[in-house]
Amino acid sequence: MRDTGRRSLSVLLAIALITGLFMSIPIIVSAANAECEIGATQYDFGAALAVVQNGESIRLLSDVTYSKAMIIDGISVAIDLNGHMLTVNSTADAALTVCNNGELDLIGESEYAKFNVQSSSHGVNAYNGGKAAVSNTTSTGSNYYCCGVRAYDAGSYVAVSGNSISNGNVGRGVHAGNGARVDVYGDAEGGYFGITAIGGSEVNVFGNARGGLYGVNATEQGTTVTVGGNVTGGKTIAVDIVLGNSVTIFNPTGNVTRAETLAIAARIHSIYYTGEAHFTQGYPWYQVYVDYSVASGIIESKDFDDYTLSATRAEIAFIFSRSLPQTEFGNNNTVYSLPDVVNGTPYRDAILSLYIAGILTGNDTDGTFYPANTIIRAEAAAIISRMILPDTRITGKVYNSN
Repeated sequence: MRDTGRRSLSVLLAIALITGLFMSIPIIVSAANAECEIGATQYDFGAALAVVQNGESIRLLSDVTYSKAMIIDGISVAIDLNGHMLTVNSTADAALTVCNNGELDLIGESEYAKFNVQSSSHGVNAYNGGKAAVSNTTSTGSNYYCCGVRAYDAGSYVAVSGNSISNGNVGRGVHAGNGARVDVYGDAEGGYFGITAIGGSEVNVFGNARGGLYGVNATEQGTTVTVGGNVTGGKTIAVDIVLGNSVTIFNPTGNVTRAETLAIAARIHSIYYTGEAHFTQGYPWYQVYVDYSVASGIIESKDFDDYTLSATRAEIAFIFSRSLPQTEFGNNNTVYSLPDVVNGTPYRDAILSLYIAGILTGNDTDGTFYPANTIIRAEAAAIISRMILPDTRITGKVYNSN
C-alpha cells in the first residue's frame, strides 16, 4: 500500500508538472497551418500575441481573422502585414486596446494589405500613452460611448489611414479627450457624432465628418478639430462659444508646420514620379514623410531639428522648390530683385525660382516676401494650388526693374 501510494503521488506530481509546463509553452504550429512568425518561429496569431516581447515584430504568413480582443499593454510591437490582410473582430471588448505607453506600429500597408478592426464596443481604445496605427476601424455597438476610435490621456495617439466608423445609432466616429491625438486620413462617421473632442485633445480628419446629430462636437479649452472635407449632421457643428478660436474647424488662419509642409511636398513628389502617393502613418504621424523626403532628396536629415515648429515662408519655399524638378517651374516672370530677399537670405535661390515660376507673388507690388515670417494655411493652400496646377500660376510680372 505504501509503495502504491508513493507511485500514485509520483504520477500526480508528474501530471501536475507536465500540465503546468505545457500551459506555459506557446502553441507552435506546423508550417502548413502557421498564420504568422516572430523571428524564425511560427505561430497561430493568438499564440503570437501571447508571447511577443517588447521591440519584436509579428510577421503575417497568410490572411488572418482574429475573433478576440487584441491588447498591447506597456510594450512596443510591430505588425508586418507582409502582403496580407489582418482583421480583428471582437464581440465584447475593444477590438484593439493599446495602453500604458504600449505601441502598435504597422508595416507594409498597401491596397491589398490592411489591418482592419471591428468591435461591438470600441474599434480602437488607446489610453495612458497608448499609440496605434490601423487601416480602418469600426464599432457596431449601440451604446452611447461606442466609438470607432477612443483615445484618452496626453501622449495617447491613434493614426487611421482609412475610415473610423461607429455604426450604432448613438455612436461616435472619433472621441478624443484629455490631451490625446487622433489622425484619420479618411472619414469619421458616427450615428450620433462624427467627432467629439474634449480636454485639450486634437483630432485631424482629412476626409469628411458625419454624424446623425453633430458632425463635430468640440469643447473645453485648447481642444482642436481639423476637418479637411465636409462636416455634416443634424446640427453640423457644436463648439463652446466662450472659447473663441481655441476650438477651430479647419483653422485656415493657423500656421503651417514643417511636418505638414513635408507631408504635402512628399505627396506632390511621389505623385509626379510614380503616379500615386501611398504613405502609411506611424508615430509620430509625420515620420513617414520625413523619411521619404530625405530619401528622395527634398531635404537632408540635418536641415531641420524640430518638425513640429511652424515653418517660415523661406522654409516652405525651399521644401516646395525641391518637390518637383526645376524644368516644371518655367520662366513666367522676371525678377531683378526683391526688397527683402538678398544675398544671405536663407533659401534665396529657392524663393527666386518660385517667383520666376509664378508660384510665389509677394505681399505687395514690389514682391515683398517676409521670408522669416510664418505662413497660414489659407496662404499655403494658394501656393499648393499653383504648384500642382500650372495654369493658375502668375505670369508676365517684372519685379523691381529699376
